[in-house]
Amino acid sequence: MSAFWMVYFILIGLVTSSFFSLVGLRVPQKQSILKPRSRCDSCGVTLTWKQLIPVVSYSVQKGRCASCGTRISPILPFFELLTAAVFAVTYMTFGLQWYTVIVLLFFALLHMISVSDLFFMRIPNIILLVGGGLVVIVQLFNPYMTLVSSLIGGAVGFGVLFLLMVISRGGMGAGDVKLFFFVGFVLGWGDTLLVLFLASLLGAVYGIIGRIAGRFERKQSIPFGPFISLGAVIVVLYGDILQRWYMGG
Repeated sequence: MSAFWMVYFILIGLVTSSFFSLVGLRVPQKQSILKPRSRCDSCGVTLTWKQLIPVVSYSVQKGRCASCGTRISPILPFFELLTAAVFAVTYMTFGLQWYTVIVLLFFALLHMISVSDLFFMRIPNIILLVGGGLVVIVQLFNPYMTLVSSLIGGAVGFGVLFLLMVISRGGMGAGDVKLFFFVGFVLGWGDTLLVLFLASLLGAVYGIIGRIAGRFERKQSIPFGPFISLGAVIVVLYGDILQRWYMGG
């Protein structure tokens, strides 16, 4: 395994993460992702290139805007580190091949959706249409999945979440249902059900801890998109290991 490529994927993860987060923050507010340049949401001061260095700028500024002192959400540098780690593990797992491109594009879509859902409790249709559409097109060249398998997976993903949305009477959002179509299309129906299990488990644990800590009220809604995304990342990278463990092998 080449150290050069490992460092390359880490750096690509750090750099692109900032853009993915920007999309997740601006699209729900109907703002352009091209202009204006990045700025502080509180004082409006345009950020310099030094203040846009992933992770480093947040650490140097001690988590606050250098101009007005407003606290910067730690979620953003966390996503930068997480994306760098995920990109590196993706390279370690799949190496340099076409499927790696599919996986990284899929993860990019999940990143944008997670940020949007965390900050605004929304999964914008435009992100799903553009980002998801690109993922679908690239998925057609997936050497490990036939078109029929992808369509079945997409149908199962959409159908299961749609049924849960009806049963929960709005407890599950329409954006989650649409997202699960893309999860199913990329992963197939078997892995999609595993994603649903992991997402539900992670979401339940998060909700219980949050309520015990007094951060959530009993009937407060919790964004499910990030847990779907995290479950999908785990299944893509470690699904085979989980299945072998479950089967006792």
